[in-house]
Amino acid sequence: LKDIGSLIESPPLYDNLTAYENAKVHATLLGLPDARITEVLKTVDMHHAGKKKAGQFSMGMRQRLGIAIALLNRPKLLILDEPTNGLDPIGIQELRELIRSFPEQGMTVILSSHILSEVEQIADHIGIISGGYLGYQGRINKGDDLERLFMDVVKSTREKEGGEQ
Repeated sequence: LKDIGSLIESPPLYDNLTAYENAKVHATLLGLPDARITEVLKTVDMHHAGKKKAGQFSMGMRQRLGIAIALLNRPKLLILDEPTNGLDPIGIQELRELIRSFPEQGMTVILSSHILSEVEQIADHIGIISGGYLGYQGRINKGDDLERLFMDVVKSTREKEGGEQ
């Protein structure tokens, strides 16, 4: 578990604490130095948040802080569930670029999303899970129709489930 970072749904933040203070809580639990807090806040462009409390943050700021917290332990595997949910177009673009930069840092990212266009712009390999089964796994190629692929996998899974009853 020490090699895994995650952001599932919304970040676990204390609204009455600043970005630094929220990250400090997690860094203390992980036994990490304060210098690491500064590093991850810079990585997600949250070092400028100052004394502003998390309760006053926009959705984008909250998501970025959640990712910063997930990065504290320098994970080898980062799990993100719907990370662009509720973000404005600029926040989405910034977060996409940030997520795409992680593999260059030796980090594997698992991104869970129902927004196929988002997956298409971030991922290079996909897995489609339907009915609890991995129905497809492979590389994304330019021009692939993810919606059609997704629908084919779901249809196939439903047919198999219907045939087993």
